[in-house]
Amino acid sequence: LGAENGDEAGTAIALGQVDLGGAPELLIGAPGADGASKLVVDAGEAYLLQWGGGLPPTVDLGSFPFRAHLRGARQSDRLGSAVLLADMLDKDGRDDPLIGVPGADGPLLDRGEAGGAYLLAASTLPAFALDLAPLVADVTFYGADAGDRLGSALAAGDMDIDGTADPVLGAWTANGIGNLMADAGDGHLA
Repeated sequence: LGAENGDEAGTAIALGQVDLGGAPELLIGAPGADGASKLVVDAGEAYLLQWGGGLPPTVDLGSFPFRAHLRGARQSDRLGSAVLLADMLDKDGRDDPLIGVPGADGPLLDRGEAGGAYLLAASTLPAFALDLAPLVADVTFYGADAGDRLGSALAAGDMDIDGTADPVLGAWTANGIGNLMADAGDGHLA
């Protein structure tokens, strides 16, 4: 269950191993959530839950104890539209959270809905609520052009066979090569 009306919890879900030696964790995106104050409309949120011995039949994200709770920093960021857990940073065996932010406006806030994604190291992920902004993430990806909506889809695989997963980010409304094909969409291997 989402914590509030309109949270859109469950829009994206990923399962992985964030903490070594323990049970897997579940990362749940809620892109319609309104942040800590409930005043940052559609900032989005993501919840990392410890699977433990299994979850109860109903999980209320408004009161369930979470491993981490991440919140979008700005209105309409829609953090959590896509989520992924994979060992992408340091080959430590921990799955690092990658969280799509397709409504983000670029590094200088001058590219409306260029989108992006935040990659956080599992080894330093806080066990408390955190407002995510580009300066907080270990790696921040930005959409190239206004309206691209980078981070609307996420995937990973070891493309260069170096032992770590390489992120692939979708930008479903990007305008293709040379911006010549309206809403053709793009995929970016990082």
